Amino acid sequence: MLNPATLSLRKKDYDYTTTAGYFITIRFVYPCFQRETLESIILKTLSDFASRSPAFIVDCWTLIPDHIHLIFILDNSLGIGKALSVGSIVRAIKARVTHNLHQQGDLGFQWQSNYYDRIIRNEFELDKFRKYIFHNPLVTQLKEETSGH
Repeated sequence: MLNPATLSLRKKDYDYTTTAGYFITIRFVYPCFQRETLESIILKTLSDFASRSPAFIVDCWTLIPDHIHLIFILDNSLGIGKALSVGSIVRAIKARVTHNLHQQGDLGFQWQSNYYDRIIRNEFELDKFRKYIFHNPLVTQLKEETSGH
């Protein structure tokens, strides 16, 4: 029987250092109760990472109660430093955010071990994912209000 925890969500035989746009979803093990703190730490983490790594370009992102959505462009064609991969970027973001939250006193915060990625194939898909990121917090809020949570 297959164990879902050990299944890879990555596209088989794809080089995740390839210059492309990527739509990423990373879930928390449980929601962070310090939303403003988490938002500011994610923003600082993404800004710091982008300023240190010219190959990493943040397009847009949003925070939902139990996950984040992120679109970024990975462009290793610049040839500056070691080539980044989607996995190394996600690991770095998770590690820095977790470290900073733990320093703020949120010792229970954890990410789920895996993440979802989608390689953005064209401008149409990029626009579709941007709209999804923009509207997803609104849809989540409406669902919470109508369900009484």
